[in-house]
Amino acid sequence: MRAFDVAGYVVADAAERVDVAAVWQFLSTQAYWGRWRRREDLAAQVRSAWRVVGVYRCDSGALVGFARAVSDGVSLAYLADVFITPGHRGRGLGKLLVAVMIDRGAGAGFHWLLHTADAHSMCAGFGFAPANPTSMERPGDRRTTTPPGQPPPVGRARQSFRRVHRAFDTLGRGRFSAGAGRLAALGKAILLRNKVEP
Repeated sequence: MRAFDVAGYVVADAAERVDVAAVWQFLSTQAYWGRWRRREDLAAQVRSAWRVVGVYRCDSGALVGFARAVSDGVSLAYLADVFITPGHRGRGLGKLLVAVMIDRGAGAGFHWLLHTADAHSMCAGFGFAPANPTSMERPGDRRTTTPPGQPPPVGRARQSFRRVHRAFDTLGRGRFSAGAGRLAALGKAILLRNKVEP
């Protein structure tokens, strides 16, 4: 465990010290990101994180800041869920939290990624910049979460195929019937290629 003290706070990377309930309280009520998650999803993300860093009050031990990272442990890491609770902002704790996560640990020197809507200037101070033209991203389907013990949902492909197929099946009995058949065959071929039952 690495810990850094600063004016009444300690910043530590001890996973067992993270108060998941406090992290959930902030992320589920005040964060603009990740609101699709359930508490169990967040708990699983914290448990499986490559590294978590918390900011704690020295007097009470209460968690007032948090960040987690996902990484291959060799050269690439993603910084996520970074926050300082409102009553503790303006003291440099956010900068210290990010510095501990990316520069003072095993990830120093890694290629770091993140998404943010409001922390561009702070992150730029750590070398973050807009993605270059060679970077691409495939967003996930955050509208569907998997209940514990259930297989993952098929996602948008099956839903879209069924919606289009129903529409053409309903309307396609007349002049659209040839197009509906071709579309249905194409949709089934795509689903079968991806090993999804239509």
